[in-house]
Amino acid sequence: MRLPPLLFLLLSAPLIASANNTFTTNDISPLSSSHFNCSLITSQPNQLQCQFAKDNCNNNGIFNYYNLYYCDLKVFGAWAIIPLLVSLIYMFTSLGITASEYLCPNLHTISKSFLKIPDNLAGLTILAFGNSAPDIFGTYEAIKMEMIHLALAELIGAALFISTCVVGCIGIVQPFKVPQLLFRRDVAMYCTICTLILVSFLMGKLTRVISMILVSVYVCYVAVAIYSHKMQQSRINAILRDRRSRGEFGDVVDDDDVAIDEVYLDEVSQLPTIDDVNLGDNSGVDTSATGNFGLRKLMQDLSLHSNLGGAIQLDTERQLMSISVEGIRGEEEDISQVDNSRVNQFLNLFCPQLSHFKELHTGEKLKHLLLLPISIALKMSTPVRDHASILTIEQDYKPNTAHNVFHYSQDRLLLTVQAGLGNLFFFSVNTNWSISSKIIILPLISVGVGDGIFRLYPSSTSAHFAQRMKIINYFTAIFGLVVSITWISIIAAEIINILQVVSTAYHLSDDVLGITLFALGNSVGDFITNYTIARMGYPIMAFAACFGSPLMALCSFGFSGLIIGSSHALVITPTLFIGIVALFCNMAILSVLVPKNSWNMDKKVGTIIIMNWFVTCLLCLLVEFIRH
Repeated sequence: MRLPPLLFLLLSAPLIASANNTFTTNDISPLSSSHFNCSLITSQPNQLQCQFAKDNCNNNGIFNYYNLYYCDLKVFGAWAIIPLLVSLIYMFTSLGITASEYLCPNLHTISKSFLKIPDNLAGLTILAFGNSAPDIFGTYEAIKMEMIHLALAELIGAALFISTCVVGCIGIVQPFKVPQLLFRRDVAMYCTICTLILVSFLMGKLTRVISMILVSVYVCYVAVAIYSHKMQQSRINAILRDRRSRGEFGDVVDDDDVAIDEVYLDEVSQLPTIDDVNLGDNSGVDTSATGNFGLRKLMQDLSLHSNLGGAIQLDTERQLMSISVEGIRGEEEDISQVDNSRVNQFLNLFCPQLSHFKELHTGEKLKHLLLLPISIALKMSTPVRDHASILTIEQDYKPNTAHNVFHYSQDRLLLTVQAGLGNLFFFSVNTNWSISSKIIILPLISVGVGDGIFRLYPSSTSAHFAQRMKIINYFTAIFGLVVSITWISIIAAEIINILQVVSTAYHLSDDVLGITLFALGNSVGDFITNYTIARMGYPIMAFAACFGSPLMALCSFGFSGLIIGSSHALVITPTLFIGIVALFCNMAILSVLVPKNSWNMDKKVGTIIIMNWFVTCLLCLLVEFIRH
């Protein structure tokens, strides 16, 4: 079977059109002066605001949201903000989907399959980077646009929301005993980073020295965490062997009477079988929501320890991998009934969420239809390889047998299209070529890359199938990682462009937007994942996740400063001061209440720290109102 090169030219038409708009990330110039000029638009007469926006306001994004708000939507008056807010929600959702369904799986594959990084190191570095990607890239784009206060406010707001609302909800829905070592270490880390940020404010700028210290602190944190993890793991393993040698098979408990199997025993922990997992009302949890990679990973881990045969899946889990690894045993009848028409093949490859569209309820149908454009764009341009699928291909593949669960022809076609369109998308975004060069050269390069992948892909009877597939897997994971980062950068830039218009229209400072709207949008995925994992009976796992990702995001502030360079001016505004003080207060509240509560995180402690977040937001909004 030969894939016609013309297919690439047809499929690449939308991306070529996008290239004509030259929405390259390299073309985004610092917007501080432009944003200042646009802030004067509210002082103009109503009838002159549209022309003022055209003359002075330029987003340099996919859309010019100033023109959209002040010209195209002006007839709707005060209601004109609604389309912008809807677009903002859509962008946040797209950001979460890209990070969870494409960036995180590829990062996990690279860490486990290629780099062979231990789980505890991967969780603190590569996977933490994946989970923090919306915050990291959002703040990076903000700093690059010289909106450093928006970046810092988002990081502070996200860290505050996760350490208050998310941790508090976990304690309310699933009370648990806090591991003392983890708690003390992470609280100390939070206070150290907040102190460094406060020092930057007192100095009046983010210097290269402070940036280097922030990065170094996180490196030290990872080193200490790995060392303490190994030491505690060795001690618990010794206790485990001793108890089981005497026929005792209960939970492992440390000296402080805390069950910590799920934290420390990576390889030998007595993970529950599916019969022991209390899903409660979560058996129908929709894993297509943002931030679900941790949840899917948990289900895979539980599958390894299940008494039942086959993989454990949630009822509505979507097929996200470029390889269909569905079990043959229970689905032979369904496969025999599949219509092999080209339309159905396209839907199965690029719109798997529509496979059972008729069976979904109205809300699910509406959600899938609304997310269909970004889902198709990501699916057609961003390859993804899951660690489990690589094991299936390289170890369990048996060509031409009834037990082969690897859909060879589908994967070959999908990767060919993704390689071509992904290459076209990446170069159209990251090059400063002229429009004519992009239209002529980029499609030819994309066709060549896609054709090369198609030729490299081995036939099912090839004697070198495993070796060639290993090369394909390396390329797929790394290229998918690069393309997903490109998507995240573009979406993050669009979010900031929309926030600029909201800031101008309603006289809101970057600080209050960052601490509230920007932070909430980027933290929804963390809330969904950690809340769900807690309700499934793993509150300590969710509690630990509430510290790892925000800590990396806060330290990424220094990393962004090192990449962009130069010293960035900082002014300690009342809103940012309230946010930093609230973080310190929250850590102090936890440090006092948790030990006094016998190291229990329950409804009482959870309610108090959630109230801390609400009080902080109200104070920030009150200060904003008083200032204007």
